[in-house]
Amino acid sequence: MAKSLFKMPDFDKFVAQTEAAKDKIDEIAAACVADARDIQYDAMMDGLARHRKTGASMAALTKTEVKQDGNRFTADIVLEGDAKNNMDGFWGAWMQEYGSPAFPKDPWMRPAVDTTKPRIKAAWMARFEKAGYPMK
Repeated sequence: MAKSLFKMPDFDKFVAQTEAAKDKIDEIAAACVADARDIQYDAMMDGLARHRKTGASMAALTKTEVKQDGNRFTADIVLEGDAKNNMDGFWGAWMQEYGSPAFPKDPWMRPAVDTTKPRIKAAWMARFEKAGYPMK
Protein backbone atom coordinates (compact mmCIF):
# COMPACT_ATOMS: atom_id res chain seq x y z
CA MET A 1 0.00 0.00 0.00
CA ALA A 2 1.43 3.38 -0.96
CA LYS A 3 1.37 6.13 1.59
CA SER A 4 2.35 9.76 1.16
CA LEU A 5 4.04 12.15 3.54
CA PHE A 6 3.72 15.80 2.63
CA LYS A 7 5.96 18.50 4.02
CA MET A 8 4.22 21.83 3.61
CA PRO A 9 5.96 25.17 3.93
CA ASP A 10 3.85 27.79 5.67
CA PHE A 11 1.97 25.09 7.55
CA ASP A 12 0.86 27.53 10.28
CA LYS A 13 -0.70 29.77 7.64
CA PHE A 14 -2.41 26.73 6.14
CA VAL A 15 -3.82 25.77 9.56
CA ALA A 16 -5.08 29.32 10.21
CA GLN A 17 -6.86 29.43 6.87
CA THR A 18 -8.25 25.96 7.46
CA GLU A 19 -9.66 27.08 10.82
CA ALA A 20 -11.61 29.75 8.94
CA ALA A 21 -13.39 26.98 7.05
CA LYS A 22 -14.55 25.17 10.21
CA ASP A 23 -18.21 24.72 9.22
CA LYS A 24 -17.31 22.94 6.00
CA ILE A 25 -13.95 21.49 6.93
CA ASP A 26 -15.02 17.85 7.17
CA GLU A 27 -16.60 17.99 3.73
CA ILE A 28 -13.62 19.85 2.24
CA ALA A 29 -11.06 17.56 3.89
CA ALA A 30 -12.80 14.42 2.66
CA ALA A 31 -12.90 15.85 -0.86
CA CYS A 32 -9.19 16.74 -0.67
CA VAL A 33 -8.30 13.20 0.40
CA ALA A 34 -10.41 11.82 -2.44
CA ASP A 35 -8.67 14.17 -4.89
CA ALA A 36 -5.23 13.01 -3.72
CA ARG A 37 -6.27 9.36 -3.92
CA ASP A 38 -7.65 9.75 -7.44
CA ILE A 39 -4.62 11.67 -8.75
CA GLN A 40 -2.19 9.08 -7.37
CA TYR A 41 -4.35 6.16 -8.53
CA ASP A 42 -4.44 7.52 -12.09
CA ALA A 43 -0.65 8.00 -12.08
CA MET A 44 -0.17 4.45 -10.79
CA MET A 45 -2.46 3.08 -13.49
CA ASP A 46 -0.43 4.95 -16.11
CA GLY A 47 2.72 3.29 -14.74
CA LEU A 48 1.17 -0.16 -14.79
CA ALA A 49 -0.09 0.40 -18.33
CA ARG A 50 3.51 0.58 -19.59
CA HIS A 51 3.73 -3.21 -19.29
CA ARG A 52 0.13 -4.14 -19.94
CA LYS A 53 -0.30 -7.61 -21.40
CA THR A 54 -3.47 -9.04 -19.87
CA GLY A 55 -4.60 -6.14 -17.68
CA ALA A 56 -4.34 -8.33 -14.57
CA SER A 57 -1.92 -5.96 -12.80
CA MET A 58 -4.17 -3.00 -13.47
CA ALA A 59 -7.16 -4.99 -12.19
CA ALA A 60 -5.24 -5.74 -8.96
CA LEU A 61 -4.93 -2.02 -8.14
CA THR A 62 -7.99 -0.76 -6.29
CA LYS A 63 -8.93 2.29 -4.27
CA THR A 64 -11.06 2.59 -1.16
CA GLU A 65 -13.65 5.17 -0.22
CA VAL A 66 -12.64 8.03 2.06
CA LYS A 67 -13.08 7.14 5.73
CA GLN A 68 -13.27 9.56 8.63
CA ASP A 69 -12.23 8.75 12.19
CA GLY A 70 -12.51 11.94 14.22
CA ASN A 71 -10.23 14.45 12.51
CA ARG A 72 -8.43 11.77 10.50
CA PHE A 73 -9.40 11.15 6.88
CA THR A 74 -7.99 8.20 4.96
CA ALA A 75 -8.36 6.58 1.58
CA ASP A 76 -6.12 3.78 0.40
CA ILE A 77 -4.80 2.56 -2.90
CA VAL A 78 -4.35 -1.18 -2.53
CA LEU A 79 -2.58 -3.78 -4.62
CA GLU A 80 -4.81 -6.80 -4.08
CA GLY A 81 -4.31 -10.45 -4.76
CA ASP A 82 -5.02 -13.71 -3.01
CA ALA A 83 -5.07 -17.39 -3.85
CA LYS A 84 -8.52 -17.11 -5.41
CA ASN A 85 -8.40 -13.63 -6.89
CA ASN A 86 -5.84 -12.21 -9.29
CA MET A 87 -2.51 -13.42 -7.90
CA ASP A 88 -1.04 -13.01 -11.40
CA GLY A 89 -1.96 -9.33 -11.34
CA PHE A 90 -0.56 -8.84 -7.86
CA TRP A 91 2.77 -10.50 -8.66
CA GLY A 92 3.00 -8.88 -12.09
CA ALA A 93 2.64 -5.44 -10.53
CA TRP A 94 5.07 -6.36 -7.75
CA MET A 95 7.70 -7.54 -10.25
CA GLN A 96 7.26 -4.39 -12.32
CA GLU A 97 7.88 -2.22 -9.24
CA TYR A 98 10.79 -4.14 -7.71
CA GLY A 99 12.11 -6.33 -10.53
CA SER A 100 13.64 -9.79 -10.32
CA PRO A 101 16.75 -11.46 -11.73
CA ALA A 102 14.81 -12.14 -14.94
CA PHE A 103 12.79 -8.92 -15.09
CA PRO A 104 14.29 -5.43 -14.71
CA LYS A 105 12.42 -3.13 -12.36
CA ASP A 106 10.31 -0.31 -13.76
CA PRO A 107 8.87 1.45 -10.71
CA TRP A 108 5.34 2.78 -10.98
CA MET A 109 4.21 3.17 -7.36
CA ARG A 110 6.84 5.38 -5.72
CA PRO A 111 7.20 7.69 -8.75
CA ALA A 112 3.42 8.10 -8.87
CA VAL A 113 3.45 9.26 -5.25
CA ASP A 114 6.45 11.54 -5.69
CA THR A 115 5.52 13.18 -9.00
CA THR A 116 1.89 13.94 -8.15
CA LYS A 117 2.51 16.11 -5.08
CA PRO A 118 2.32 19.44 -6.99
CA ARG A 119 -0.93 18.36 -8.70
CA ILE A 120 -2.39 17.28 -5.37
CA LYS A 121 -1.48 20.57 -3.71
CA ALA A 122 -3.04 22.49 -6.61
CA ALA A 123 -6.20 20.37 -6.37
CA TRP A 124 -6.42 21.07 -2.63
CA MET A 125 -5.96 24.81 -3.11
CA ALA A 126 -8.65 24.80 -5.81
CA ARG A 127 -10.98 22.81 -3.55
CA PHE A 128 -10.63 25.36 -0.72
CA GLU A 129 -10.96 28.30 -3.07
CA LYS A 130 -14.14 26.84 -4.58
CA ALA A 131 -15.54 26.48 -1.04
CA GLY A 132 -14.83 30.19 -0.44
CA TYR A 133 -11.62 29.81 1.53
CA PRO A 134 -8.68 30.68 -0.74
CA MET A 135 -5.43 29.18 0.52
CA LYS A 136 -2.85 31.63 -0.75
